[in-house]
Amino acid sequence: MADINTTEARNETGTLDILHGCDEIARFLFNKDDTQHQRKVYRLHALDKRPRFPTFKMGGVLCARRAAIQKYIEDQENK
Repeated sequence: MADINTTEARNETGTLDILHGCDEIARFLFNKDDTQHQRKVYRLHALDKRPRFPTFKMGGVLCARRAAIQKYIEDQENK
């Protein structure tokens, strides 16, 4: 298994850029992590259209990078 370079995975503030789990992704997107907003994250992940919502599975846990979500949102705003 390849080692993850944590210095590359950190954002400008020095915190890790990866969000682990629907609760963290929902808290980042909606500032709420209740079941309703976690389900919204699952639905965004399951959408089968391009561009796909930038999530991935790591060890069976849904994850995302903060920077990728922010870029996705900016791209959607510029359409």
